Amino acid sequence: MEKITNRLRRDDGFTLVEALAALSLLSIAIILTVTPVLAGFDVLSDAKLATIASNLAQGRVEELRSLTYEEIGFPLGVPEGILQASETVMAHNIDFIVATDVKYFGSINAGENVVPQGGDGVEGLPDMGIDYKEVTVTVSHHAGAIRPVVMQTIVAPPNIAAHEGKANVIVELIKEEPATKPPSPVGYPQVVLVKDTAFYPFTGSPGQTQTFAGVPASETGATDYYYYARLGATQTSYEANGWRIHPADIDVETDRVHMGPTETATVPLRIYRPAEIVVELFDDTTLLPIVTNVDLTIDFEGTPHGFTELDPEWTGTGFVITELNGAPVVPGSYDMTATALGYSLETRLDVVVPEDYPADVVHEEAFYLEVSTDTFLEIQVVDASGSPISGASVTINPDFEAPFTLITDTNGYVDFSWATDGFDVVIDVTSPHGHQPATISIDDIQGINFRTVSLTAPPNTGVISFHEDQPDRVQYFRYRPDGGAPDDWTDAYPVGSTGEVSVTVTAGWWDVRKVCTALRPNGNPRTGDATVYVSTGGNVFWSSSTDCPKP
Repeated sequence: MEKITNRLRRDDGFTLVEALAALSLLSIAIILTVTPVLAGFDVLSDAKLATIASNLAQGRVEELRSLTYEEIGFPLGVPEGILQASETVMAHNIDFIVATDVKYFGSINAGENVVPQGGDGVEGLPDMGIDYKEVTVTVSHHAGAIRPVVMQTIVAPPNIAAHEGKANVIVELIKEEPATKPPSPVGYPQVVLVKDTAFYPFTGSPGQTQTFAGVPASETGATDYYYYARLGATQTSYEANGWRIHPADIDVETDRVHMGPTETATVPLRIYRPAEIVVELFDDTTLLPIVTNVDLTIDFEGTPHGFTELDPEWTGTGFVITELNGAPVVPGSYDMTATALGYSLETRLDVVVPEDYPADVVHEEAFYLEVSTDTFLEIQVVDASGSPISGASVTINPDFEAPFTLITDTNGYVDFSWATDGFDVVIDVTSPHGHQPATISIDDIQGINFRTVSLTAPPNTGVISFHEDQPDRVQYFRYRPDGGAPDDWTDAYPVGSTGEVSVTVTAGWWDVRKVCTALRPNGNPRTGDATVYVSTGGNVFWSSSTDCPKP
């Protein structure tokens, strides 16, 4: 026991080995504690530097966006502008290097960074993002303490165009087809841009969108012209690959475009597969064809078209209609009204033409009419000079049935009959050529009745009466105010075999033109032109001294 007590009371300390071991353990503990703390300080410092660099890069991008397109570039460089390629910027007492790079992006100009995918990033698709500028901003720490921060932006030119003196055209083809029928499997036709002295065919695979990049602008030096979207190399190339340009686009000239240098224009162009309408009229009792004094009215999109056995569409037993107002029939929804002298009238609404589209573009329609002979009415519509007005709308409103509309034939006539008599009828007449409308009434109508309705010109107007001795050689007549723009022309179609049509215009000088069916060697139609003066209340008869050749 004494030995143990004495050992506990000894004043001996730790040995040197024990002390060194303790110090080693303490050092390791301190290192393990301090190293992460110091590393954390480094991370916080790098994060601060990265944040500052990001802010500098974002600020430079915003600064660039405030500049004009022309200013984004380098003095005497490509692109040219006012920027510095590199500069040192101090932020929070730290130096950063801000570098700016500018390149053309998607340009078709030689030597200006042509990239296969273009500005839209889609290789093989025509890119209208021509001469975009791709700006890259790189911010680096002066000593390389952090990875550089890189930001990019794209700057568009005021006018997206190929280059000076050039322009771009995008043609969007729109298939005009019956809404209730499946689309035609026939592929899109190739579009050609046509001007007076040259033409530019689309070079890619024809599709709905066809792009013409870098064509000469419409205004170059002393010349000024329009581009026409056509389906061939001439201005009259309206049809190809089974498709036809919509006549309304030609009439209102949405098929053409005028472009100054550096401009891009889009042309929406409707196309359709021409249809044919075959109509026959039969006696519903004998089932024999009705072949005399027949009237057929076809209404398409609010415009009525009248046919009788005097028209070339008459085959002797019915009608074969391939054109309406000089253009091939457009597929769609039609209203049809058929009648004949001594027969009732039948109207069919919303007839889809052609019925078997797209497999067949020929539409057949048969009318079976009841005999109706108690009351007969014939009306002729003429102008103030007594010349017949073809294509006038005659709306007949009997007091016992719904009103209906007939269209005057080439001699200005319509006729109708009823299986009853002793009723009142109101007749409204309007002209497609600007004459004043007129209304007449017949009370207690019975037996055979003839009426002439004369349409006068409105106040301060006169009449131009076009005439052609060989109407089969003329497509149509045109008229516009003297010296008017190309957009000011209005077309007037001659009346069947008579070759006549009259139009009402304001008093003054007018340009008139005859457009022949025959074409010139360059594919454009032959024309005869003149300028005539129309006085208030006057009637000018005009027939060009230029004879149209045989088509």
